[in-house]
Amino acid sequence: MAIKKTSYYFLFVLSALLLNLETLNAATILGKVAIYSPSYNTNTNVETSPLISGNRMSFDHKALIKIAGGTLIVNEGAVLTAFDKGEMVTFQVEKGGLYFRLLPNKQRVSVKVIQGEVFSPKIAPASDSVIAGAIVANDKSTVVEVSEGGSLEVLPSDGYSVIDISDGKSKVLSSDELTKINAGQKIILSQANIGSNENRGDRDKLIALPATILEVFGAICGATCSQGAGEASSGQ
Repeated sequence: MAIKKTSYYFLFVLSALLLNLETLNAATILGKVAIYSPSYNTNTNVETSPLISGNRMSFDHKALIKIAGGTLIVNEGAVLTAFDKGEMVTFQVEKGGLYFRLLPNKQRVSVKVIQGEVFSPKIAPASDSVIAGAIVANDKSTVVEVSEGGSLEVLPSDGYSVIDISDGKSKVLSSDELTKINAGQKIILSQANIGSNENRGDRDKLIALPATILEVFGAICGATCSQGAGEASSGQ
């Protein structure tokens, strides 16, 4: 009888551990990743997988990332990691370009690069607004553009500055404090002594991103593209 009781107890403890493990694993899934490539042997040339907190991802092809807080289009060559920060999802971008459509009233999102961090608003707007724009990062500088919607907040890392290049000229906005970027603004996060011409290659990449967006949305979303772009949290 003692052996039976021990076995039942062991099974109960094991079941509890497995249940906790499943709950923990489920909590680390932040959304979905859909990667498009003509070489994929699928009907849509798309392969999907869960977005796992802490997993470093290198993209050889264009990809779409959907989380509760919005949609990101990732260009080929990008390297990033998503992290669960409780009430916020942070994308740590080592290099590459991405286009974003954020839903600040659904979830706060940040993009962290070497030169600083870009945040969606801490206090979400009452309406179902969308913040759209693009980011291109490398080891020297990061370009951030807000094309429509509300504003983002930028905090530069030590030794770097927020430089406004919206009108084609360079103007240092801040070197050590949170700075707001409104729709229509384009900034560079870099060392203040680096002129805008040093970053012209990154600025050109930003201009090329919208074509990538249309291509990826058309391939991945198909007929549901117009809905999915504005409602990234559907299906979560």
